[in-house]
Amino acid sequence: PLYGAMGWPLNPSLGTKTTTARNFKLQANGAEMMRLAAIAITAKGFRVCCPVHDAFLVEAPVGEIDEVVKSVQVSMAEASAVVLGGPQIRTDVDIFSYPSRYVEEDAAVREWYVSSGTLLLFITYSCDEENGGMDDAAVDEMLDTLMLATE
Repeated sequence: PLYGAMGWPLNPSLGTKTTTARNFKLQANGAEMMRLAAIAITAKGFRVCCPVHDAFLVEAPVGEIDEVVKSVQVSMAEASAVVLGGPQIRTDVDIFSYPSRYVEEDAAVREWYVSSGTLLLFITYSCDEENGGMDDAAVDEMLDTLMLATE
Protein backbone atom coordinates (compact mmCIF):
# COMPACT_ATOMS: atom_id res chain seq x y z
CA PRO A 1 0.00 0.00 0.00
CA LEU A 2 0.87 3.69 -0.32
CA TYR A 3 0.83 5.84 2.80
CA GLY A 4 0.24 9.51 3.47
CA ALA A 5 2.48 11.35 5.92
CA MET A 6 0.22 10.54 8.88
CA GLY A 7 -0.16 6.87 8.02
CA TRP A 8 -3.42 6.73 6.07
CA PRO A 9 -3.11 3.96 3.47
CA LEU A 10 -4.23 3.54 -0.10
CA ASN A 11 -4.62 -0.13 -0.84
CA PRO A 12 -4.48 -0.28 -4.63
CA SER A 13 -6.19 -3.07 -6.47
CA LEU A 14 -6.11 -4.17 -10.09
CA GLY A 15 -8.78 -1.56 -10.87
CA THR A 16 -6.92 1.37 -9.28
CA LYS A 17 -6.01 4.00 -11.85
CA THR A 18 -2.37 5.05 -12.02
CA THR A 19 -3.46 8.69 -11.65
CA THR A 20 -5.13 7.78 -8.34
CA ALA A 21 -1.89 6.31 -7.05
CA ARG A 22 0.17 9.26 -8.29
CA ASN A 23 -2.20 11.78 -6.71
CA PHE A 24 -2.73 9.93 -3.43
CA LYS A 25 0.03 11.46 -1.31
CA LEU A 26 -0.82 14.97 -2.42
CA GLN A 27 -4.50 14.51 -1.55
CA ALA A 28 -3.86 12.55 1.66
CA ASN A 29 -1.32 15.05 2.96
CA GLY A 30 -3.52 18.01 2.02
CA ALA A 31 -6.40 16.41 3.93
CA GLU A 32 -4.14 15.88 6.95
CA MET A 33 -3.08 19.55 6.89
CA MET A 34 -6.71 20.61 6.84
CA ARG A 35 -7.62 18.20 9.66
CA LEU A 36 -4.78 19.37 11.92
CA ALA A 37 -5.46 23.03 11.14
CA ALA A 38 -9.20 22.63 11.86
CA ILE A 39 -8.40 21.07 15.24
CA ALA A 40 -6.00 23.91 16.10
CA ILE A 41 -8.33 26.65 14.90
CA THR A 42 -11.34 25.37 16.85
CA ALA A 43 -9.15 24.76 19.93
CA LYS A 44 -8.40 28.50 19.86
CA GLY A 45 -12.14 29.11 20.10
CA PHE A 46 -12.65 30.38 16.56
CA ARG A 47 -15.76 29.45 14.60
CA VAL A 48 -15.02 27.40 11.49
CA CYS A 49 -18.18 27.48 9.38
CA CYS A 50 -16.84 24.92 6.91
CA PRO A 51 -13.86 23.89 4.84
CA VAL A 52 -13.90 25.19 1.27
CA HIS A 53 -11.69 22.83 -0.74
CA ASP A 54 -8.25 23.77 0.65
CA ALA A 55 -9.37 26.71 2.80
CA PHE A 56 -11.60 27.50 5.76
CA LEU A 57 -14.57 29.79 6.02
CA VAL A 58 -14.28 31.33 9.48
CA GLU A 59 -16.62 33.76 11.15
CA ALA A 60 -15.54 36.51 13.52
CA PRO A 61 -16.66 39.96 14.62
CA VAL A 62 -15.46 42.67 12.23
CA GLY A 63 -13.25 44.24 14.91
CA GLU A 64 -11.45 40.92 15.50
CA ILE A 65 -11.18 39.60 11.96
CA ASP A 66 -7.55 40.66 11.34
CA GLU A 67 -6.39 38.95 14.54
CA VAL A 68 -8.44 35.83 13.75
CA VAL A 69 -7.09 35.67 10.18
CA LYS A 70 -3.47 35.88 11.40
CA SER A 71 -4.09 33.16 13.95
CA VAL A 72 -5.80 30.90 11.39
CA GLN A 73 -2.88 31.41 9.01
CA VAL A 74 -0.44 30.43 11.78
CA SER A 75 -2.47 27.29 12.48
CA MET A 76 -2.45 26.35 8.79
CA ALA A 77 1.31 26.97 8.49
CA GLU A 78 2.01 24.91 11.61
CA ALA A 79 -0.18 22.06 10.31
CA SER A 80 1.71 22.03 7.01
CA ALA A 81 5.04 21.94 8.87
CA VAL A 82 3.90 18.88 10.85
CA VAL A 83 2.69 17.01 7.77
CA LEU A 84 5.58 18.00 5.51
CA GLY A 85 8.30 17.63 8.13
CA GLY A 86 9.31 21.30 8.23
CA PRO A 87 8.23 23.40 5.25
CA GLN A 88 5.32 25.77 5.85
CA ILE A 89 2.82 26.48 3.10
CA ARG A 90 1.83 30.11 2.60
CA THR A 91 -1.85 31.02 2.52
CA ASP A 92 -3.89 33.75 0.85
CA VAL A 93 -6.81 35.52 2.47
CA ASP A 94 -10.10 36.91 1.21
CA ILE A 95 -12.16 38.82 3.77
CA PHE A 96 -15.84 39.56 3.18
CA SER A 97 -17.59 41.88 5.62
CA TYR A 98 -21.27 42.76 5.54
CA PRO A 99 -22.69 44.09 3.28
CA SER A 100 -20.06 43.05 0.73
CA ARG A 101 -20.50 39.69 -0.88
CA TYR A 102 -18.39 37.01 -2.42
CA VAL A 103 -18.02 37.46 -6.19
CA GLU A 104 -16.79 34.65 -8.37
CA GLU A 105 -16.46 34.84 -12.15
CA ASP A 106 -18.80 37.84 -12.49
CA ALA A 107 -21.43 36.28 -10.19
CA ALA A 108 -22.55 37.61 -6.81
CA VAL A 109 -22.84 34.72 -4.37
CA ARG A 110 -24.57 34.42 -1.00
CA GLU A 111 -24.08 31.32 1.14
CA TRP A 112 -25.75 30.06 4.28
CA TYR A 113 -24.95 27.17 6.60
CA VAL A 114 -28.11 26.22 8.47
CA SER A 115 -27.98 23.51 11.10
CA SER A 116 -30.34 21.72 13.44
CA GLY A 117 -28.99 18.81 15.48
CA THR A 118 -27.04 16.58 13.13
CA LEU A 119 -28.58 18.14 10.01
CA LEU A 120 -26.53 20.71 8.10
CA LEU A 121 -27.81 22.50 5.00
CA PHE A 122 -25.52 24.40 2.67
CA ILE A 123 -27.60 26.89 0.71
CA THR A 124 -26.30 29.14 -2.05
CA TYR A 125 -27.79 31.89 -4.15
CA SER A 126 -25.97 33.42 -7.09
CA CYS A 127 -26.80 35.94 -9.77
CA ASP A 128 -24.97 38.20 -12.21
CA GLU A 129 -22.64 40.53 -10.34
CA GLU A 130 -24.48 43.66 -11.50
CA ASN A 131 -27.73 42.26 -10.01
CA GLY A 132 -26.17 41.47 -6.63
CA GLY A 133 -28.50 42.52 -3.82
CA MET A 134 -31.54 42.93 -6.06
CA ASP A 135 -33.25 39.79 -4.73
CA ASP A 136 -31.96 39.90 -1.15
CA ALA A 137 -35.34 40.62 0.44
CA ALA A 138 -37.09 37.83 -1.49
CA VAL A 139 -34.31 35.33 -0.75
CA ASP A 140 -34.32 36.25 2.96
CA GLU A 141 -38.09 35.83 3.05
CA MET A 142 -37.82 32.34 1.52
CA LEU A 143 -35.10 31.35 3.99
CA ASP A 144 -37.27 32.52 6.88
CA THR A 145 -39.86 29.90 5.89
CA LEU A 146 -37.44 26.97 6.39
CA MET A 147 -38.49 24.64 9.17
CA LEU A 148 -37.94 21.01 10.06
CA ALA A 149 -40.73 18.65 9.22
CA THR A 150 -41.80 16.48 12.15
CA GLU A 151 -43.00 12.96 11.72
